[in-house]
Amino acid sequence: MPVSKAVALGQWLQRQITSGAWPVNSRIPTESEIATQHGVGRSTVREATHSVTMLGMLEALPGCGTFVRSASPVNSVLAGYLGRHSAEGVRALRTALEAEAAALAALRRTDAQAAAIEQAAASGLGGCRRLSAFHRLVFEAAGEALLSDLYDGLFTVPAQPSAVAGRRPATDSTAEHELIAAAIRAGDADAARTAAARHAGHELAPEKRVAATGGRPLGRRLEPSG
Repeated sequence: MPVSKAVALGQWLQRQITSGAWPVNSRIPTESEIATQHGVGRSTVREATHSVTMLGMLEALPGCGTFVRSASPVNSVLAGYLGRHSAEGVRALRTALEAEAAALAALRRTDAQAAAIEQAAASGLGGCRRLSAFHRLVFEAAGEALLSDLYDGLFTVPAQPSAVAGRRPATDSTAEHELIAAAIRAGDADAARTAAARHAGHELAPEKRVAATGGRPLGRRLEPSG
């Protein structure tokens, strides 16, 4: 049985990501551009993009476009499990993961990785650049796939509205990123862990409201904000 246009297009979108044609944190072409390229309607593109977004591979930012979030589908079992826990617990996990990744990066990073992390830290944030290449580079330098998989799972919690956690002025995040980068460059795991934990603590503001389904608290979808 032939697949629908939306399914076929969704498969193409996934191949663009998994092949590296569209790197993590890159902006994908617009709906109109994809529709013209494939000779389909924008509603078909929207349906295909939504299906890949639900896999955790894409993320739509209103007014900015759609960005590549992950090079592979986020584990739905993991995302579902995290969704059954409070936002407070999910934030605590994110803090622990970022801190440990920074410590491992300080011990394992190559010179090229250290330079890339420093460049990302100095570039700061702004406009549509909320998807932080900085943290992605730190996790890559840490070299632990399990940590990266858990981190990716944090950002695809089902049945929750998209919300930005703990937004602060970009200059604040930039200064803290630079401290983490300096500790990683110096190979100081303790300093990197401490700086990353402090940064995450500042970024992740407490929830004002906890959504619940069936009487069980759900973690709100948290997004990389710094």
